Amino acid sequence: MLRSGREHERWQHKPTLKGDARIWFYVNGNVVYLEQVHTSHPKQTQ
Repeated sequence: MLRSGREHERWQHKPTLKGDARIWFYVNGNVVYLEQVHTSHPKQTQ
């Protein structure tokens, strides 16, 4: 993940038991930036 000219490692968290919800984020110092939040897996909508 490139932001403000700096490279950041991007992480994914699956907060549900089935693993269909997703939260994409990265950390910069003491701050967590949320990039995307999905309540279901994107392929479920196809």
